[in-house]
Amino acid sequence: MFSRALMFPFLLLLLYALYQVYLINAFAMNEVGIWEVVAIVSGIVSITLYFIGSELDWWWWRKNPPKLSNGFKLLLINHVPYYRNLSVENRKEFQNRVSLFFKAHEFMPMGALADQGMEETGGYFDGGSSKSAQEEDKPVGRIPADIMLFVASSLIQMTFGMEKWLLKKTDQVVIYPRPFPSPQMPDLFHTNETFLEDKVIMFSAEQLLHYYNLGSRAYAIGLHEYANAFQQNHPEIKFPDLPPDFWEKAEAISGFSKTYLHEYMNLPAMDQVYAEVGEFEEEQKNEYRKVQRLNPQHVAVTLFFTHSAVFKQQFPDLFQECVSIFNQDPTAVGNPIVKS
Repeated sequence: MFSRALMFPFLLLLLYALYQVYLINAFAMNEVGIWEVVAIVSGIVSITLYFIGSELDWWWWRKNPPKLSNGFKLLLINHVPYYRNLSVENRKEFQNRVSLFFKAHEFMPMGALADQGMEETGGYFDGGSSKSAQEEDKPVGRIPADIMLFVASSLIQMTFGMEKWLLKKTDQVVIYPRPFPSPQMPDLFHTNETFLEDKVIMFSAEQLLHYYNLGSRAYAIGLHEYANAFQQNHPEIKFPDLPPDFWEKAEAISGFSKTYLHEYMNLPAMDQVYAEVGEFEEEQKNEYRKVQRLNPQHVAVTLFFTHSAVFKQQFPDLFQECVSIFNQDPTAVGNPIVKS
């Protein structure tokens, strides 16, 4: 890592300076000479670099993002429609953000995924089985590369128009092989959840893969849950109010009814705590924090990205509000970013 490489010469200098202090027996003579000063300065620098190492590493990775392996690029082309519609320049930026996503997030496999042993070395970044690839940090347990890529793609697609695109309050990604219960919903085997207190976002791999294998015929739980995480990470950003006929039109343009989405993700109905105008009252906010609900605003954001053209026709005002929030127009081929 960059910070460790930067720290190494100062550590060597510290050791050498302490050795020189030992040779001249300066402490016994109660004297402070050049080697004592060198030892103190190099020690302070080394400690400082140790504590700010993660910030330095992130700065270095942003300037020099690792290159994705050809296998990952092929997965993006074949399975991520948003990436396929980007220009060559924007595809490169998308690839860089995938690499940075891997650096900024910890993947935690659960259930059968955690029981399959350690992930093989190589293949994540350019070089595959090269020494540099083998030395890359890997998640604990075996998480298939395509699942990691599609999780990253979900967030990157949603925030591609933003300069500050990472969601720092949800940097732990928990992957279950199939629908799972959780402490917040112990009786419901659901497919996705965000729990801000532990900084985690959770997915069922089975349903996550449906969209990236079947396209718009399947509902994108990755985008849906990152819409939830985005809203919780940015409470200052107001999601748009929804029209009274939202569910009817949403089903018409996508084929996904409210009942279907409720059963597919197995999230409790939002109507219990969600006002028709699309805003929470204070008491409702407290209830929402306790149990995740099927929020139609998150459905709207998902369809904004997965059914962009027809969504724009059916919800022109809602579409423009989403464009303003995410600084992009997904219907624009090549470059969806509306302003820099």
